[in-house]
Amino acid sequence: VTDCNGVADVQVDIIDKDGNVALSLTTNDAGNFFSNNGIPSALLPYTVVMTSGGKTREMLTPQTEQNCVACHTASGAEGAPGRIIAP
Repeated sequence: VTDCNGVADVQVDIIDKDGNVALSLTTNDAGNFFSNNGIPSALLPYTVVMTSGGKTREMLTPQTEQNCVACHTASGAEGAPGRIIAP
């Protein structure tokens, strides 16, 4: 499916290589999230934990690319599983 509707108010925690929350963001009505503050390279690689309605979904493979949509395309690129689904 390439025309997915996003989910608002999902907490998106970017977890640095030391297991600390480097950024905590919230999705908008389109399900997108954005920050002007990237993760310093010394804290890479990172993973992501999404939380919504008491449920969580966790990224299993640490990453260094900070542009999520570069890999989370409709069909998935670079081994990513495609679009991100809220928990």
